Amino acid sequence: MRTWTIDRGILAAFCGILAGLNAISAPLIEAVVKVGPLYASATLAGISAGIWFAFAGCYLIAREDGPAEPARSTDFAIAACTGIAALIPFAEAASLAVFAGGMYFGLTSRAGTRTRRIGIVLLAMSGTMIWGRIVLALFSPVLLPLDGALVSALAGTNASGNVVEFVDGNRFVIGKGCSSVHNLTFAVLLWGTVTQLLALPITGRQIMVCVFAMVATAMVNVCRLVTIALFPARFEFLHAGDGGAMFGWASMLVAAAIIGRGAYVEARRPV
Repeated sequence: MRTWTIDRGILAAFCGILAGLNAISAPLIEAVVKVGPLYASATLAGISAGIWFAFAGCYLIAREDGPAEPARSTDFAIAACTGIAALIPFAEAASLAVFAGGMYFGLTSRAGTRTRRIGIVLLAMSGTMIWGRIVLALFSPVLLPLDGALVSALAGTNASGNVVEFVDGNRFVIGKGCSSVHNLTFAVLLWGTVTQLLALPITGRQIMVCVFAMVATAMVNVCRLVTIALFPARFEFLHAGDGGAMFGWASMLVAAAIIGRGAYVEARRPV
């Protein structure tokens, strides 16, 4: 009689996507209620495209052909904990479940397996959901003034901490939501998903590609803040309007170009 088993890769993807969806459920539901499902879908419900791409990456990796990895008894315990975290109405619990699942499946699987690759994607996802916020919470008194100093120097105005002058003498505040840290975590998430989708080894060269993408996306955000300082009349357009969205897409395209090029070069390297 044939024994029915569950593949570890599929279980890892299920746990990660379930916890991840719960972590973003509040803004997702809010967007659907406010603007309707059609517009919310068109705008990704205001959620980073990197998160959706990571979900797709986990699913596609899990569905790849390859030798099956039967799930272990501890895998089901992790899945049960993930299910419990998904029932708790706090995004933080689900975000921690994403990180814990990534650590567990990443460390308990062989290199190159689908389960290990999904674990790495989940760890990259936790950077956006957890670690970027923690870094901002702990180091914003240092990071935000650095943003302010760089923006004011490039715009030719003055800054006091994270308070930057417009060219007309008025001032605006660089808040946590405008910090370049968000761009850094997006670059890491995109890099982690792309490299694992293509089953690329994490080499020193690939790590440098990630660092380069992080710096480039941070500079796109700095350019947005400099533009705000130079054109105070367009503040709302550049801060939260279509102009801000355009810079957001520019940041994604820059990261995608750098990471895609790095992945292409690595994939073509002779074995």
